[in-house]
Amino acid sequence: MKNNLLHYSGFFIVAVLFIVLAGCASTDPARFYTLNSALDTNAQTQQADMKDNMAIGIGPVKLPDYLDRPQIVTRSSANEIMIDEFHRWAGSLEGDISRLIMENLSILLFTDRAFLFPWKSSVPVDYQVTVEVSRFDGEPGNQAVLHAQWTLFNYHDRKMLLTKKSMYTEETGGNDYAAFVQAMGKTLESLSKDIADEIAKVSR
Repeated sequence: MKNNLLHYSGFFIVAVLFIVLAGCASTDPARFYTLNSALDTNAQTQQADMKDNMAIGIGPVKLPDYLDRPQIVTRSSANEIMIDEFHRWAGSLEGDISRLIMENLSILLFTDRAFLFPWKSSVPVDYQVTVEVSRFDGEPGNQAVLHAQWTLFNYHDRKMLLTKKSMYTEETGGNDYAAFVQAMGKTLESLSKDIADEIAKVSR
């Protein structure tokens, strides 16, 4: 009787392990995403009366706690967010946002002197832009949403030139996460264009 119990117990354990391993094998692998600029680098235009090749410092960029994670965050309702374990950022979201704004401003302001915070003290920065994101999410298959407050400083005298709250939405044009991340990047493109317009105005 004891031998039979041991036999059935061993069989049961093996069966459970097989089921668990089969379940793990059938799980889809995680996918990783990064934000990229959609601006056409061949369509750069320089303001005729804008300071030539100005130096722009970008950052710091701050995120709310709910976004400070490797998983992509979406929203199912006004008060409910979803955290997807299988769709993740390839690196730091904060770093990705900073890098994308830097790349966009380089194109929009026709400058190769854009720097991410913290830059070396020896770098001769003309203007600094800080960004505080309050919302950066949305719904795949619907739209991406960005809410941010940004501030522009004259870096030489540490004078605050302006501060603005901006809100952007962008239709995803697709139901998958790749289309959703692309739409997120376009909201940052809109933010970058507004920042560039203000820098162009104050630099004249």
